[in-house]
Amino acid sequence: MLTHTGPYAELHKAYRFLFGNWLVESGENPKRVPAFERYLNTPADTAPQNLETEIMVALV
Repeated sequence: MLTHTGPYAELHKAYRFLFGNWLVESGENPKRVPAFERYLNTPADTAPQNLETEIMVALV
């Protein structure tokens, strides 16, 4: 799991790090299922730079 803080438009940066750096260096293998996002707050009452999103990847 990785927590991204910032605008949803920048989530791709978290995914790039998670799959392009961390996963490769960790030696772990992802399951063939989609990643799951959990939104910890909402744009209705949170500034874009303070939005928090958990990105979870299932591992084998």
